[in-house]
Amino acid sequence: MQSGLGHLAATEQKFRAMTMMPLSTVEQQNFLKLAYERQVDEPLGDWRKWAKIEPIFADARGKENSEGTLFHPYMVLTEYEDHEAPIQRPRGTQPVGANHLRQQQKDMRQIRSMFGTTTVARKINAFQIADDVLKGNLDLRTGRRGKKSHLPAALSVATAAVLGQQLML
Repeated sequence: MQSGLGHLAATEQKFRAMTMMPLSTVEQQNFLKLAYERQVDEPLGDWRKWAKIEPIFADARGKENSEGTLFHPYMVLTEYEDHEAPIQRPRGTQPVGANHLRQQQKDMRQIRSMFGTTTVARKINAFQIADDVLKGNLDLRTGRRGKKSHLPAALSVATAAVLGQQLML
Protein backbone atom coordinates (compact mmCIF):
# COMPACT_ATOMS: atom_id res chain seq x y z
CA MET A 1 0.00 0.00 0.00
CA GLN A 2 2.86 2.38 0.86
CA SER A 3 4.44 1.74 -2.52
CA GLY A 4 1.16 2.56 -4.29
CA LEU A 5 0.76 5.78 -2.32
CA GLY A 6 4.34 6.73 -3.15
CA HIS A 7 3.65 6.16 -6.84
CA LEU A 8 0.53 8.36 -6.66
CA ALA A 9 2.48 11.13 -4.93
CA ALA A 10 5.23 10.97 -7.56
CA THR A 11 2.65 11.11 -10.34
CA GLU A 12 0.98 14.11 -8.71
CA GLN A 13 4.32 15.91 -8.56
CA LYS A 14 4.88 15.28 -12.27
CA PHE A 15 1.45 16.70 -13.06
CA ARG A 16 2.31 19.78 -10.98
CA ALA A 17 5.59 20.16 -12.87
CA MET A 18 3.65 19.89 -16.16
CA THR A 19 1.48 22.85 -15.10
CA MET A 20 4.60 24.95 -14.43
CA MET A 21 6.31 24.30 -17.78
CA PRO A 22 5.31 26.88 -20.40
CA LEU A 23 5.04 25.75 -24.03
CA SER A 24 4.32 27.62 -27.21
CA THR A 25 1.29 26.67 -29.27
CA VAL A 26 3.54 24.92 -31.79
CA GLU A 27 5.21 22.89 -29.03
CA GLN A 28 1.81 21.89 -27.67
CA GLN A 29 0.67 20.83 -31.14
CA ASN A 30 3.93 18.89 -31.60
CA PHE A 31 3.26 17.11 -28.30
CA LEU A 32 -0.07 15.96 -29.68
CA LYS A 33 1.50 14.91 -32.97
CA LEU A 34 4.08 12.81 -31.16
CA ALA A 35 1.44 11.28 -28.89
CA TYR A 36 -0.52 10.25 -31.99
CA GLU A 37 2.66 8.97 -33.68
CA ARG A 38 2.83 11.73 -36.28
CA GLN A 39 5.91 13.64 -37.45
CA VAL A 40 6.33 17.11 -35.92
CA ASP A 41 7.01 18.58 -39.36
CA GLU A 42 3.71 17.24 -40.73
CA PRO A 43 1.29 20.11 -41.46
CA LEU A 44 -1.82 20.04 -39.27
CA GLY A 45 -3.98 20.20 -42.41
CA ASP A 46 -2.63 16.79 -43.47
CA TRP A 47 -3.62 15.19 -40.17
CA ARG A 48 -7.28 14.15 -40.41
CA LYS A 49 -7.73 13.63 -36.66
CA TRP A 50 -6.71 17.27 -35.98
CA ALA A 51 -10.14 18.48 -37.15
CA LYS A 52 -11.66 16.61 -34.18
CA ILE A 53 -8.92 17.51 -31.71
CA GLU A 54 -8.60 21.20 -32.60
CA PRO A 55 -11.91 22.30 -30.99
CA ILE A 56 -10.86 20.60 -27.76
CA PHE A 57 -7.42 22.20 -27.99
CA ALA A 58 -9.07 25.61 -28.29
CA ASP A 59 -11.60 25.07 -25.51
CA ALA A 60 -10.52 22.17 -23.30
CA ARG A 61 -12.11 21.54 -19.93
CA GLY A 62 -10.04 23.33 -17.31
CA LYS A 63 -8.04 25.27 -19.91
CA GLU A 64 -7.86 28.27 -17.59
CA ASN A 65 -5.46 26.22 -15.45
CA SER A 66 -3.51 24.52 -18.21
CA GLU A 67 -3.40 26.70 -21.31
CA GLY A 68 0.12 27.49 -22.47
CA THR A 69 1.73 24.72 -20.41
CA LEU A 70 2.82 21.11 -20.93
CA PHE A 71 -0.30 20.03 -19.04
CA HIS A 72 -2.63 21.48 -21.71
CA PRO A 73 -1.89 19.10 -24.61
CA TYR A 74 -1.87 16.18 -22.18
CA MET A 75 -5.35 17.18 -20.97
CA VAL A 76 -6.53 17.68 -24.57
CA LEU A 77 -5.41 14.16 -25.42
CA THR A 78 -7.11 12.60 -22.40
CA GLU A 79 -10.31 14.58 -23.00
CA TYR A 80 -10.42 13.50 -26.63
CA GLU A 81 -9.65 9.86 -25.86
CA ASP A 82 -12.05 9.59 -22.92
CA HIS A 83 -14.98 11.69 -24.16
CA GLU A 84 -14.84 12.38 -27.89
CA ALA A 85 -13.02 9.66 -29.81
CA PRO A 86 -15.36 7.66 -32.04
CA ILE A 87 -16.55 4.33 -30.73
CA GLN A 88 -17.74 1.34 -32.67
CA ARG A 89 -21.04 -0.34 -31.96
CA PRO A 90 -20.29 -3.86 -30.70
CA ARG A 91 -20.76 -6.61 -33.27
CA GLY A 92 -24.15 -8.19 -33.23
CA THR A 93 -25.93 -5.26 -31.59
CA GLN A 94 -28.82 -3.54 -33.27
CA PRO A 95 -29.20 0.23 -33.68
CA VAL A 96 -31.26 1.71 -30.85
CA GLY A 97 -33.05 5.00 -30.15
CA ALA A 98 -31.01 8.20 -29.87
CA ASN A 99 -31.29 8.53 -26.06
CA HIS A 100 -30.40 4.90 -25.44
CA LEU A 101 -27.54 5.17 -27.93
CA ARG A 102 -26.06 8.20 -26.14
CA GLN A 103 -26.11 6.35 -22.80
CA GLN A 104 -24.66 3.25 -24.43
CA GLN A 105 -21.85 5.33 -25.98
CA LYS A 106 -21.16 7.00 -22.64
CA ASP A 107 -20.95 3.62 -20.93
CA MET A 108 -18.68 2.25 -23.66
CA ARG A 109 -16.40 5.29 -23.43
CA GLN A 110 -16.06 4.87 -19.65
CA ILE A 111 -15.05 1.24 -20.07
CA ARG A 112 -12.69 2.08 -22.94
CA SER A 113 -11.05 4.92 -20.96
CA MET A 114 -9.99 2.44 -18.28
CA PHE A 115 -9.56 -0.84 -20.16
CA GLY A 116 -9.29 -0.07 -23.87
CA THR A 117 -5.80 -1.14 -24.85
CA THR A 118 -5.31 1.55 -27.50
CA THR A 119 -6.78 4.33 -25.34
CA VAL A 120 -4.81 3.39 -22.24
CA ALA A 121 -1.60 2.90 -24.25
CA ARG A 122 -2.02 6.32 -25.87
CA LYS A 123 -2.49 8.03 -22.47
CA ILE A 124 0.52 6.20 -21.03
CA ASN A 125 2.58 7.18 -24.06
CA ALA A 126 1.50 10.83 -23.65
CA PHE A 127 2.52 10.77 -19.99
CA GLN A 128 5.92 9.31 -20.95
CA ILE A 129 6.38 12.01 -23.59
CA ALA A 130 5.57 14.66 -20.97
CA ASP A 131 8.03 13.03 -18.56
CA ASP A 132 10.75 13.09 -21.25
CA VAL A 133 10.05 16.80 -21.85
CA LEU A 134 10.25 17.50 -18.11
CA LYS A 135 13.58 15.69 -17.88
CA GLY A 136 14.93 17.58 -20.90
CA ASN A 137 15.17 14.41 -22.99
CA LEU A 138 12.76 15.61 -25.69
CA ASP A 139 12.66 18.91 -27.54
CA LEU A 140 9.10 19.62 -28.66
CA ARG A 141 10.27 22.24 -31.15
CA THR A 142 12.07 19.62 -33.23
CA GLY A 143 10.78 16.29 -31.90
CA ARG A 144 14.36 15.22 -31.27
CA ARG A 145 15.29 13.15 -28.29
CA GLY A 146 18.52 13.60 -26.40
CA LYS A 147 19.97 15.18 -23.32
CA LYS A 148 19.97 18.77 -24.60
CA SER A 149 17.28 20.73 -22.84
CA HIS A 150 15.62 23.84 -24.22
CA LEU A 151 14.21 24.69 -20.80
CA PRO A 152 14.95 28.12 -19.40
CA ALA A 153 17.43 27.81 -16.54
CA ALA A 154 14.98 29.06 -13.89
CA LEU A 155 12.33 26.60 -15.00
CA SER A 156 14.84 23.75 -15.06
CA VAL A 157 15.69 24.50 -11.43
CA ALA A 158 11.99 24.69 -10.47
CA THR A 159 11.21 21.45 -12.30
CA ALA A 160 14.22 19.73 -10.73
CA ALA A 161 13.06 20.86 -7.29
CA VAL A 162 9.58 19.44 -7.86
CA LEU A 163 10.95 16.20 -9.23
CA GLY A 164 13.44 16.04 -6.36
CA GLN A 165 10.60 16.32 -3.84
CA GLN A 166 8.86 13.33 -5.43
CA LEU A 167 11.98 11.19 -5.00
CA MET A 168 12.10 12.00 -1.31
CA LEU A 169 8.52 10.72 -0.79
